[in-house]
Amino acid sequence: VKLDRPMSVLCLACVNQSERGILQSCGKFSRILDPGFSCICWPWQTVSKVSMKVTQLDVHTKTKTKDNVTVTVTCAVQYAVNPQQSESFYFKLCNPKMQISAYVDDCVRSHIPSMTLDEAFEAKETLVDAVKLKLHESMKDYGIIVHQALVTDMNLEKSVTQAMNKINAARREREAAIEIAEANKILLVRAAEADAEAKYLNGKGIALMREAISNGFKSSIQTMQESCGLEPNEVVEMMLVTQYMDVLKDFARSERPCLVVPFAVNSSKQIDLATTEIELPMPETRSDLGERKVVVLNDSTIEAALEEVSQLHLSTLLAKDQNEEELRVDREECMA
Repeated sequence: VKLDRPMSVLCLACVNQSERGILQSCGKFSRILDPGFSCICWPWQTVSKVSMKVTQLDVHTKTKTKDNVTVTVTCAVQYAVNPQQSESFYFKLCNPKMQISAYVDDCVRSHIPSMTLDEAFEAKETLVDAVKLKLHESMKDYGIIVHQALVTDMNLEKSVTQAMNKINAARREREAAIEIAEANKILLVRAAEADAEAKYLNGKGIALMREAISNGFKSSIQTMQESCGLEPNEVVEMMLVTQYMDVLKDFARSERPCLVVPFAVNSSKQIDLATTEIELPMPETRSDLGERKVVVLNDSTIEAALEEVSQLHLSTLLAKDQNEEELRVDREECMA
């Protein structure tokens, strides 16, 4: 069948609520179709659909900071098409995602190299505002509305991350050491203050004790003078003898091993000498024959003390034998 004129078919085009239709007549833009049914004459008229939904594009940009650290910045761009500018978006942009990525890369690489790594992490909001402003100014003529631009991640190389972790760990350890040293300093200062206070109170107590003892001695001397008619020096000698006996009693009750040799107490001077020698671990001079001293020995000097006693006993026996020999010789001479 031969047709005298071209034929067309009346068709219905359906556009969804989230879309807009680009109506073209013989390849020329006619109008924008709103959601719903529209009548077109096919094949002379065609409808192309443009989505109005918000789309997210993740852009990964690799760059270098001011302190020569390589970092990969991930930006998430959320954009949509302006319904009134669907024509510009459809006819003027070939690859919107690639073009948006190019603008994001340019903006990131113009800001990050002017910052150190720490400043880059701190300036995320500044970088977000710069990317959003750059895309708004560049893409508004193409019917793209930029709703938000987010810096979602900043990745470092594994070696750089490990080095930063070591630096942070060392810094934390140094701060911890400083805090521990300060705490120890406070403890030492408090302990020194407590020790000083304890020594002060101890000294004060000893002073009060000695004052009380002195007052007690004074009162005792006066009482014995009034009641017994003794002289002060006689009262002092009697008190020293009493204290000497108390010391010997304490030696007997002591759990530590010791050796006590009796001492002949005849006067207060001898008592003073005995009490002085009792404090020594070992007498430094040997006593003459016939003298006896009080010697208190610990475990380490018992053997030396026993040896000295043995030598003294041997000397006594030798002197006795020598005296007997001299008497025998004298008797024989007298008889001759």
